[in-house]
Amino acid sequence: YTGHALLWLLLLTALVRLGLQEAAARVGVVSGRGLAHAAASSLGYPRWVRGVLFSGLTLAVVGASVRSLIAGATALHTLSAGQLPPMAGSAIVAADALVLLGLHDLGVRGFEAAVGAAFATGAICAIITAAAAETSTADVVVGVVVPGVPPNAVTSALQALGGAAAPHLLVLHSTTVLTRQVNRRSAAKTHEAVWYYRLEAAAACALALA
Repeated sequence: YTGHALLWLLLLTALVRLGLQEAAARVGVVSGRGLAHAAASSLGYPRWVRGVLFSGLTLAVVGASVRSLIAGATALHTLSAGQLPPMAGSAIVAADALVLLGLHDLGVRGFEAAVGAAFATGAICAIITAAAAETSTADVVVGVVVPGVPPNAVTSALQALGGAAAPHLLVLHSTTVLTRQVNRRSAAKTHEAVWYYRLEAAAACALALA
């Protein structure tokens, strides 16, 4: 459909996502509060500003969820050669989300391990698929280095840009870092925690890019 023409954009969005997630983790580690809590209570915003922030975040989360649902259903429809109806694919994706929520009972570490295993499985499948497709290394390099958007890929490019922010993931990331005990009275310990969260976010973005 687009070949390797948008690889440069995928790399760019991954770097943007990495910067945003690192900033969200920094807010959580340094302040001891997630983004939602910080916006609601610590900055002295009036009630109407907090309402606008909450409404905008809610709409962003709903939009990202609907996009993921449609993307998953479309992928299953394609992988099944059209045998699986989109509505059935949507039900499977929704059930998968409920299973992930159920995994939260395993605790934060168990949930993180399950999500990490899912990402790793996807990355391995992507690598196997790329190897089986006999992808040209030269085409991949050109796609990464030479920016350009083919006329038939404008919509895909906009979707990639829209997915870079993922506000619900930023709020979640700024909150999950609070599960680890950090001595915020020590600048060295706080800096060390931020550094490790930066590495964690880099690994997650690398797996997502793969």
